[in-house]
Amino acid sequence: MDTTRLFAALGSALVLLVVSACEHASMPSDDDLFAAAVDAPAPVWIDLRTEAQYRSGHLPEAVNIPVDQLETTGDLQIALAQAIPDPTARINLYCRTGRKSGMVFELMRDFGCRDVVDHGGYKNVMR
Repeated sequence: MDTTRLFAALGSALVLLVVSACEHASMPSDDDLFAAAVDAPAPVWIDLRTEAQYRSGHLPEAVNIPVDQLETTGDLQIALAQAIPDPTARINLYCRTGRKSGMVFELMRDFGCRDVVDHGGYKNVMR
């Protein structure tokens, strides 16, 4: 058998293998997708501004962690652990300008958090 026929035969076998494997795969049903969405933890919004800035206006669901009052990264870890009921929830950060939320975003990534979104400043969130 020459190499052209050999490659054609191998290619055909590969196609049959892929098609056969796909026949056994299944798409999730609408009920499965709905159940996954219902079971997903609610996203957590964290407002990192001062208490006064938070009182002057914030997202209704936001938890205030005034970063200016925290002395160490350990203090931040404790505050975050208290504010986040489900560690699998998406964590959304914002502050006044985006500087503090950017720093906390990087720290949270260092802590091992993967589903964190830095929304920057409060005005960006309100748009």
